[in-house]
Order: sequence, then structure tokens, then C-alpha cells
Amino acid sequence: MQWQHWLHSVHQKHQHSIDHVTIPNAKRKKKKVGQKPNGQKHHENVTESKLTDSYLVSVSTQHKIKGIAMTPEQIKNKYEERIVTLLQKLVTVLTANDFTVDEPCDMSDDTYRWAFTVRFGDSEKNEKNEENDVDFIFTICESEQCDGTKNGVNFMLDITTVGGSCLGGVTPYNYTDRVWVNRNEENEIEDRFKLMEETFENLCEDNQVVELMEDQLITSLLTD
Repeated sequence: MQWQHWLHSVHQKHQHSIDHVTIPNAKRKKKKVGQKPNGQKHHENVTESKLTDSYLVSVSTQHKIKGIAMTPEQIKNKYEERIVTLLQKLVTVLTANDFTVDEPCDMSDDTYRWAFTVRFGDSEKNEKNEENDVDFIFTICESEQCDGTKNGVNFMLDITTVGGSCLGGVTPYNYTDRVWVNRNEENEIEDRFKLMEETFENLCEDNQVVELMEDQLITSLLTD
């Protein structure tokens, strides 16, 4: 699959700095960006992105806290607009290629994350098609929630079907001792986020995201 080929090439370019993860399912509620939780709803059964130590390894204990770490909320406030902009770029590319795509929405609860859904078929007439719809989820991963490491942060893009199949994803330096950036290191957090921006640029410019969804469209048609 083209997505996997692209993922491998980025992995090599950054000396094993990029990897993908799979995450379990759970029923969730979404809210439109800028709206309260009772705003417009999308899928109820969206992929859950609360990670465990089986997905992200802990950072080396050699990292030391030099000052007051940024809180997850401060990181969210700093990067939220840029995160939504990245997701919107994918929405624009997919919409231009005739896919039906929801607008990015804020899914945050105890974890900060944003998502949009690519829909295949008329779900009102054929509910089965919802299983083949695809969620793109951008998460600010907190080390305390993932493996108990203190003051760590990372960013994750996860691409899964509503039915639970993992199609791809990117997490900088996953499965290495560099997976977590200390939250007091603002410059390192920024560098980490720039890796994600590079990822999105490649997805858009090389049409990798379109090819991935074209493959999923074929799967959707075969399972109707």
C-alpha cells in the first residue's frame, strides 16, 4: 500500500524517528471545534486513543526536568489552531478528490484530540457502510496516561476505520527512548510538532492520503 511505503521512507529519513501505532476502539462523542460538547455530533463509535505501555515505550530516565513544565492544557492552547489547520488541509485535499468528509471536530475529554471522518456510501440507507468510514485522529499524547512517565508529551496521527481496522498512523520517535519530550522543553516540543507538519505536507503533496482512501473505497464497495 502506498501509505505504508511512504511511512517507511519517512522512517528511514529520520533515522527511525517515525512509526505507526494501533489503538483500541471505544464509543465516543465528538463536538464541533469551538462548540460545547452538546454541539454537532459525528460518529458515536470513534476509535479511542488512550494509549498504554503496550503502544508507547517510556522515555529514558536520563531526561531531567530543568524548570517548570508546560501543562497539557498550555500545550493544547499553543498548538490547537495549528492542529486544526493540518487536519483541514487533509479535508481540503480529500474533498477536492470527491470524497465526502466531515469538518474537523474537537473530541477532547481527558485527552486532547481532534478528528474528522471520511464517509463511504449513504449511511442513512446502508448502515453497514459506517464500519468502513475512516477517522483521522490527531492526539496530544501525555506520558502519564500512556506509561506513567512524568512530564512527557508527543503528538500522534492515527487513521482507523470506524469498524476498528488500523490503516496507518504516525508518532515521532515511537518505540525509542526519545518518544517523550519533556514538557519544559518548548523548543524540542516545537521541533517534534514540525515533524508532524512535515508528515501532513507529504500526505497532501504526494497524494498519499487520496491513494489510501481510494483503497478504502474499494474495500467499502466489496463489503456492501
